[in-house]
Amino acid sequence: MSDDQANINQNEQGDKKILVVDQDPFLTELVHYHFNKLGYEVESCVSIEDWFGLDAADYSLVIVDVAIDQNSGAQIIDGIAQGAPNVPTLVCAPANDTNSIVQALNAGATDYITRPFAINDFVSRINAILEKN
Repeated sequence: MSDDQANINQNEQGDKKILVVDQDPFLTELVHYHFNKLGYEVESCVSIEDWFGLDAADYSLVIVDVAIDQNSGAQIIDGIAQGAPNVPTLVCAPANDTNSIVQALNAGATDYITRPFAINDFVSRINAILEKN
């Protein structure tokens, strides 16, 4: 069995982990609060350096701040799209940063949400992505 097939089978067996790549601890706490009770383990990293060494295939969803470490979010999205194309990604971006949003979507992001956002909207988008996968 190939490594890709093993990762797909692992995710199909209920590997329920969400990774938040964001410098804002509130976002991680928000995701943890809403999804821990649904059986998801929530992990976080606060810089692109923290991201290196992680395997996106270990997660059901990766949430990325597009502006992390001077707009390195698109690089992270591209890495996920190349290494774990079946893992969905949600990009968080400032409302006035349409260029970064477009870059992230072109790099392979599944969806995006702009800041500031309503918590219900944020949770609904995550739920929608997780239900599709």
